[in-house]
Amino acid sequence: MMRRLAFLLVAVLLAAGCGDEKDDETTTEAAPQELTWMAVDASDSHTCGLTAAQRVKCWGDDQGGQSSPPPGAFLQVSGGLWHTCGLTTDNTIKCWGLNDDQQATPPEGIFLEVSAGSGHNCAINEMGTVQCWGDGMLGQASPPPVPFDSISAGADHTCGVTTDGGALCWGDDTQGQSTPPEDTFLSVSAGWIHTCGITSAGTIKCWGADNHDQSTPPDGVFESVHAGWSHTCARTRTGVIDCWGSDFHGQVSFPAGTYVAISTGADHTCGVTPMETMECWGMDDDGATAPPATTAD
Repeated sequence: MMRRLAFLLVAVLLAAGCGDEKDDETTTEAAPQELTWMAVDASDSHTCGLTAAQRVKCWGDDQGGQSSPPPGAFLQVSGGLWHTCGLTTDNTIKCWGLNDDQQATPPEGIFLEVSAGSGHNCAINEMGTVQCWGDGMLGQASPPPVPFDSISAGADHTCGVTTDGGALCWGDDTQGQSTPPEDTFLSVSAGWIHTCGITSAGTIKCWGADNHDQSTPPDGVFESVHAGWSHTCARTRTGVIDCWGSDFHGQVSFPAGTYVAISTGADHTCGVTPMETMECWGMDDDGATAPPATTAD
C-alpha cells in the first residue's frame, strides 16, 4: 500500500512539473527587435515608415488615428493631414484616421501607387488611370482621364506625370502650384502650395509659392525631390541630400550622411540611411521626429 501511494505521489509531482513548464512556454514573449527601415513618409505632424518586414509603423500626432496603422504587409505608405493610406502587398489600399470627407474610405480594386493629400487621396489603378477620393471642393479629387506613371497629392492640389512624360496638375492654383512648366518629367512632388519635379535631365524645376525660397532649387542632378509645406529636399543618385526653403524649425538642417530615402513633412523631414536606420529633424511638438527604435515601441 505504501509503495502504491509513493508511486501516485511521484506521478502527481511529475504532472505538476510538466504543467508548469507548459505554462512557462505559453507566457514567454519574444524579445523586442531593433527596427530596420525601407521607406518613410513625413506628413503634417506625424510620420510613417515601412520596415524591412513590410510593416507600417507611425509616430507623432494621433488625434485622428492617423498614426495607428492596421496590421498586415505593405508596399507603400503615404500620410495626409489627419489620415494615412497604404498600398498592401496584394495591391489593395487601406486607409486609417479621420474620415470626415471619406478620405479614409478607399475604392476597391487593384492599384499600383497611392498618395495622400491634406484631406484627399489619389491612386493609380492597374489600368494606369487615376482615381481620387475625399475632399474635392477645389477640384483636387477630379483627375483628367489620361494614363499616368506617377502621382502626388498635395494640400489642395494634385500633380502627376503622364505616360508621355508631361506634368499635369489639378485643384487649387492660387499660388500657381497647379501650373507646371513645359518639360519632360520623371517624377513630381506636390507640397502645401508649391510643387517640384525631376526633369528627364535630372534637374529640378519648381512652381507655386516661393515666399521662403522653397521653389528656388539648387543646380545639379538629382534622383528624387520632395516638397513639404514651405521647404523642399532632394536626393542625388549617390544618396547625398540638399534642402532649401524655410528653416524656422530646423527642417532643412539635415544631419551629415547619405540617405536611401527622404520625405518632407510640414515642418520636419525624415530619411532612411544606408544602414536602414531612421533619422528625423525639424519640429517635434507631437513626436513627429522621434521614430520608434524597436518592435516594442
